Amino acid sequence: MFQNTPYPLKRMSFTPIFKNFLIPLLFRMFFDFRLHLKHKT
Repeated sequence: MFQNTPYPLKRMSFTPIFKNFLIPLLFRMFFDFRLHLKHKT
């Protein structure tokens, strides 16, 4: 019983981190990449 609890807790705590940090980071990287391509051409 106790061994089963950490996994959902980790998933629950990981989701906001993914939403708040990783997605904006990917979006910013994509945006910078587009800007870089624009400047290159």
